[in-house]
Amino acid sequence: MIGSRSKMEKSPKVAVICEIKDKSCEEKLMGPNSELQADENMNEEQTVDNTKEASPMCEANVQNDSASSQYRYIQCGFTSEVYKIEVGNLPQFVHYGQLKKELTAKLKLKPHKIKILGNNVKFAFVTFRCEEDREEALKKLQGHRFKKRELKVKKANPIADPLVKKRNLHENNNEINKKQPKKEEPNIPVALRVKNVVTPLWEKNYLEQLKLKESNLHAVLVKLGRKIEKINPSLLSWLQEQREQNDFKCCPLLPIRESPVTTGYRNKCEFTVGRHVESSEITVGFRLSSYKAGCMFIGEPDQCVNIPKSMLQVVKVFQKYVQNSDKEPYNPETYEGFWRQLTVRNSSKGDILLIVVMHPQSLTQEQLDDEKQQLKSYFVSGPGQSCGVTSLYFLLYSKKQGSGSEPPSEHLWGKTKVKKVIGLECSAEAIGNARMNAQINDIHNVDFVCGKAEDVIHEVIEKAESSNIVAVVDPPRAGLQIKVIKTVRATTQIHHLIYVSCSPETALTNFVDLCRPASNNYRGDCFVPVIAIPVDLFPHTPHCELVIVFERKSCNT
Repeated sequence: MIGSRSKMEKSPKVAVICEIKDKSCEEKLMGPNSELQADENMNEEQTVDNTKEASPMCEANVQNDSASSQYRYIQCGFTSEVYKIEVGNLPQFVHYGQLKKELTAKLKLKPHKIKILGNNVKFAFVTFRCEEDREEALKKLQGHRFKKRELKVKKANPIADPLVKKRNLHENNNEINKKQPKKEEPNIPVALRVKNVVTPLWEKNYLEQLKLKESNLHAVLVKLGRKIEKINPSLLSWLQEQREQNDFKCCPLLPIRESPVTTGYRNKCEFTVGRHVESSEITVGFRLSSYKAGCMFIGEPDQCVNIPKSMLQVVKVFQKYVQNSDKEPYNPETYEGFWRQLTVRNSSKGDILLIVVMHPQSLTQEQLDDEKQQLKSYFVSGPGQSCGVTSLYFLLYSKKQGSGSEPPSEHLWGKTKVKKVIGLECSAEAIGNARMNAQINDIHNVDFVCGKAEDVIHEVIEKAESSNIVAVVDPPRAGLQIKVIKTVRATTQIHHLIYVSCSPETALTNFVDLCRPASNNYRGDCFVPVIAIPVDLFPHTPHCELVIVFERKSCNT
């Protein structure tokens, strides 16, 4: 049993892995490194390799693979990948919302996850929580007509574990190329390799970094202009004028706003427990690549210029606690072990908040309470006191189950109070968890509002009491849902839209949809970009915020 061996017994050392995740736009820094996300990688990353029909023999092979199999993960707890189907012959322009509505509202099915793939020939993978739900879907979808298309449906295999798949591929390549001379890899220290991954622009001076980011954003606005020209010919004269005035861009691009702080600017990081890439010594660091790319190991972040010294000190202290623990770190491949993550958040006033994340495995409540008490003593009056933690939380997080949700974080010690908090969330389940969390931690100065932007926008507009509204959106990296874009377009009181994007290239689809001509699908006059302001929030990385002001074309002068 992992975690039960004596402290005196020699065992492989472990490491603390770290993922930066202050804002969703930074996921691209290192890929989905968080161990809390690792369990979902197999479910979220569907590939065209799964298009082969799952014959009974194939399914038996999947279920009976050995422990080293690419499909071992399906035997380690719930995963909807076991109950997956492929839906073919979809309409060419169908999107996620339309398919979900057809499955749930019209056919009364219970899909767990939906992913649409393909270009000219559209198909989708749909997973379910149990075999009964999958069988019901197979019966109802076979031959069902959806937007004048007769759907074709069949069972699909689970997606392979990306880590094991990568490892097997590497082993096969080594066998094939074993007689070929190997190229010598540069002898670069692990800490420097991590620095190159997390802050790839650190060797350039800051002015050079800003020039590079401005050049990238210039290309985005030129590309947006070409797309507008293609989808909305009525804007050609306006677009030509903008190009002549703005060096081929579709709108003016102001000089980039520099970050006032270029080092140690991170105020939130998530550190995950794992094994070091070389020495197996306990350390603190980032993954050198993502789980999907076949990497579970990490290196030290000591040389990362964007992490404050106070945060590094906290992680070093927690690292010693894990070293002395009789519980092993969590292994995302075998699903064994306990310690998963340490979230550290700093404030400008010197406050430091910690959230210690553990997989409970088969620990009893008494054992968990004992561990929580040890953590509290360690940071309040023990060796951890030196790092100045002002708030300590504890979170149990196991692999997601077929139903229900994870328990909320539990306050162990320190500050909790603010004057008033109002939370807005579209998930009713998340609102329920938040209220439960507030009740457990005896917090009464908080309120929650449940609703999607497209559902509550009309109510908000009525409260605005104005026929000339400026809307401000700051979506995650993937951008706004199409329903939100259509609602904004159809809301004629919105004359101006300020779009804050942390990944302009990804949000380009949103920008194009705002500029489409009016139609039954996109009601209301189109918007056009009138000015773009870049703001650098991430020195030493290629990322940059872009604020674009859109104006309703009927209001444009």
